[in-house]
Amino acid sequence: MLLAVIPGDDNKAKFRLSGQEKLAQQMVNKEGLSLNPSKVNWASNSERNNFQSKFNARASSVELRATWTRNKYRLRDKPRYIVRSSS
Repeated sequence: MLLAVIPGDDNKAKFRLSGQEKLAQQMVNKEGLSLNPSKVNWASNSERNNFQSKFNARASSVELRATWTRNKYRLRDKPRYIVRSSS
């Protein structure tokens, strides 16, 4: 998951790899930085960590936080079906 912490605004989070890249690009554009999220392998912990570090060192109003731990909790089949069918 990639989380963009924006003081005074709604924080934004993305879970899928393509969404993380898109969120990173939006935040790079917002900050006017010369970083290229499309060159990051978002499945690689070290590359995401490196991008996060570079972004946070240069950004003035947004902080990116990335987490790589998978959620160890999982809904059972019936509750998962109910959640999916209601969305």
